[in-house]
Amino acid sequence: NESRRRQAARWLRVERSILLVALVIVGALVTNGVLK
Repeated sequence: NESRRRQAARWLRVERSILLVALVIVGALVTNGVLK
């Protein structure tokens, strides 16, 4: 149980960071499109 819980927490953290990176990339693309 402990190891599974740790793995789940790690995956949640990874998913959150990936979402943040995706949001930043989308924001940059949108700003580029608007500026162009």
